[in-house]
Amino acid sequence: MECLTTRRRREALFRPVLVLMLLLGAGALPAGDRRDASACFTGLNATYSGSWERWDIDLVDGGGTLSATYSGAVDRWSVQIGNRSASISATYSNSMERWDCGDIAIRTVYSGSYERWEVSRGGRTLRVAMIYSNDWQRWSVSGPAGTMHVSATYSHDWSRWQIDDRMCAEDVELRMGAVFACVISAIWAHRNTK
Repeated sequence: MECLTTRRRREALFRPVLVLMLLLGAGALPAGDRRDASACFTGLNATYSGSWERWDIDLVDGGGTLSATYSGAVDRWSVQIGNRSASISATYSNSMERWDCGDIAIRTVYSGSYERWEVSRGGRTLRVAMIYSNDWQRWSVSGPAGTMHVSATYSHDWSRWQIDDRMCAEDVELRMGAVFACVISAIWAHRNTK
């Protein structure tokens, strides 16, 4: 016969696991690898062929836009996702290394290099890194809620991007800042390789 103390210990250990499984199954808690939540990014496409000024953002459920505020200028952008909108502005005129989006800071890690970025708000930081040096088409984003991979759909065609978003529980504005860092780096590289 099982001792009462042993049975209570076993039940006390099992109960939190059962509750966690029920919450994950019901969608009340985010699973680290879920890519079906409505706020998950799936892609980014230039609205007009050959133009870097307007992008369509694809999400599992819905979408949005990323647009240069002024034609031909890269230092001010507006982003809209669902019913939320924000402005992204270069901190310093003619510099593409530091950006502000409300209270979100988008910064290069090393001055003069567009291969590594940090996107932060308060105490939360996402790290954006090029997967292979000088390959502006593959990026990895990591943070407390998981990872996201951003890559060009076709080699040497930077107008279409696919996004494998495994951090859907993270704040959508922080994730958008990370995707923006990838796009602005590709624009910088494209302009400097012409």
